[in-house]
Amino acid sequence: MKTDERVVKALEKFELPVFYAEIPENEIDDMNFFYFRETTLERSGTAHFLQTIEVAYVSTCQENLKEEEIIDSLEKNGLKFRRANYERVQMAKTNTFVDVVIFEVTRPLKRERCM
Repeated sequence: MKTDERVVKALEKFELPVFYAEIPENEIDDMNFFYFRETTLERSGTAHFLQTIEVAYVSTCQENLKEEEIIDSLEKNGLKFRRANYERVQMAKTNTFVDVVIFEVTRPLKRERCM
């Protein structure tokens, strides 16, 4: 299973839109969605690389950000949790705030050599 399929599978149980790399404005009904992208690729000391993926949970009006549930679901789908960062952003020209939790996960990426 490809990494993006793993991420989507892990997040679809939360019944929110899941976007990869770009967030199309015309597809956002509200500010409750997931967004993910690859951020780094580094050597792991073996024949593998270590790829880092950021998974952002963007949410308004949520008292419980479901961090543990999201982490468990990502790990059950083969991704390794490293850390989570929190941001609170005010929407332009409003009194509305958006909570953003950015989960950093990794996965090994086997190196394929051309012959």
